[in-house]
Amino acid sequence: ARLADLFEAPLPSSPSALLREKLRAVLSAPEADLIDETLSDTELHGVLRDVLRDRFAPVPSSLRARLRAVRPSSPPTAGTDAEDEKDPEGSASGDTSGGLLDRLPSRPKPRTLLFVLLLGGLVLGGGLGVSYLTGSSSSTSAPSPPTLTAFSAEQAGAVTTERATAQPAEAEAYLDSTWGRRVRLPSIEGAQLRGVGRLQAAGNTEIPVVLYTGDEGARIAAFVYSYALIDRLDDTATLNTQVRSQLAQRNQLVANGQAAGPGLLWRNRANIFVVVSPSLSPGTLRARVQP
Repeated sequence: ARLADLFEAPLPSSPSALLREKLRAVLSAPEADLIDETLSDTELHGVLRDVLRDRFAPVPSSLRARLRAVRPSSPPTAGTDAEDEKDPEGSASGDTSGGLLDRLPSRPKPRTLLFVLLLGGLVLGGGLGVSYLTGSSSSTSAPSPPTLTAFSAEQAGAVTTERATAQPAEAEAYLDSTWGRRVRLPSIEGAQLRGVGRLQAAGNTEIPVVLYTGDEGARIAAFVYSYALIDRLDDTATLNTQVRSQLAQRNQLVANGQAAGPGLLWRNRANIFVVVSPSLSPGTLRARVQP
């Protein structure tokens, strides 16, 4: 996550949502759909534990020695000698602190691994926090990139129709053949489909855009993103952690009009839709859009 996102918005309350989001960024659309629809959170956690257990090496003896060196010494408690005679290797009711290092498994168990990961996360988070707070004034004063909704609203007027059609099936087929994107277009009450266009963003990134016209003449643009496409936008636009967490639920409408231009977001499978209009409010769009 970007440093700015870590401090401007709370972290997602669901680690599973964040994990699924990262998976969708690196998987193909069919693979991402398969993960979303068939793998429960419990099963996903089990797979993750297996992968980490296979990837991490056993605890090295040098690390054990260093832990012993830095571990604060604790005075022996009454009855310890007698208990040690009964159980020389220590037990849960004996000298817990003294036997902890000796009881470390040669290959980390899931609970031990979780502790190591949490400890590493705390150290990394502290380092990032110090780095952020003590950074140079030039870096902290740099303007942050616009949100994905604001970026889409700013660029909507520059999109021209590339393939004119009033048939949703034809527009969906064009998106599939041109961008390899399996998309099911939303229905917008009181709006007529006009066609499909594209936006040329930074780094030669091409963003497909579906164009509509409302009965009152309002222009409505539906940008069709993916997590991989958003990552390629780099500093052009951002999708903060709070919005990403809301998008974890499929087809949940998220209104976000905090920056320039109103907008509406939702996710369907691997596609993230951002619908914007220069003349319609997020409330109006929410009442008229059906994902």
